[in-house]
This record gives sequence, structure tokens and C-alpha cells, in this order.
Amino acid sequence: MSVAMLMACLGLSGCTRMDEAAMRAYAAQWFQLDETMGFAATGGCTSAAFRLVDTQVGSSMPVVRSVGQALNLMQQARPVALDRRDQAPDAGMIDLVNLDRELGYRMRRAALEGRGCMDAVTSSAFGYALVNPRALLAFEPGEAALMVLDPDTRVLVVSMGEG
Repeated sequence: MSVAMLMACLGLSGCTRMDEAAMRAYAAQWFQLDETMGFAATGGCTSAAFRLVDTQVGSSMPVVRSVGQALNLMQQARPVALDRRDQAPDAGMIDLVNLDRELGYRMRRAALEGRGCMDAVTSSAFGYALVNPRALLAFEPGEAALMVLDPDTRVLVVSMGEG
């Protein structure tokens, strides 16, 4: 990247972290995506909502039932999905903050900053999934991407902050 391009990215307009095609490719590593319901990106956030062909999580992202197992994988910089059928994803994030403040706050930051660029459809799907006990909470530490999969609506929401 040239110095001029780098300066332009750091300027007021900002560069986006990922465009829609890159976000689809990123999420498709673990999820079977159908249509894009919403996408937005700015210099400070990226968010997307996708319909899913299937609600199964790909084998390259372990699905665990306990916060301790999820934390162990995150501390190894591995992506993980937390499936606690008795607890909504938002409560799982609180438990993770209580066990490891740094990782837990990275997740919350991804949620809060990503929400800043969500359109109405993505924001609604995200809000609903965060409080649905049947939904999965996933986190990929490398990109600091928070993902929530709602099996009831067959929607995946991806939220990223500045990184």
C-alpha cells in the first residue's frame, strides 16, 4: 500500500475492515450462507446479517457447551461457538467477562462497535438473537469477530469493531 493510500485510509473517510464479498468468504469458513440480509462497513465497524442454508456450524469451529471450554479455545486464539441452550448469548458474554476480562471485553467491544453500523434489519436480528437461549454465540479472536447464530430465524449476524 502506498503512503498516499495509507494516509487516505487514516483520514476522515476511513477504510473499511472488510467489504461484503470478504465478509461472506470469512463467515463461509464456518457457516452455510444464503442471501445477505444486511451489510455495512466503515472505518470503525463492520456488520452483516445472512440467512443460513443450514444452522450447523462447520467442523473447523468447535461447538462447546461450557464457558470454560470456550474460554480455553479463545485463549489459544481459536474460533469457538458456545451453545448453552439454557442461557442466551448475552449472558454467556457476561460469564466470559467474569472469567477473563480482556477476552470478554474484546467480545463486548465487537458487539457494541459493530452495532454502530448495523442497519435496522441487522440490528433487529442481532438484538433478538442475543437474548434467545437457543442461539449460539461465536467468537473468532483473530479478527475479533462476534457472531450470533439464531436457529429459530436461520440468521447469522456478524459484528466487528475496529479490531
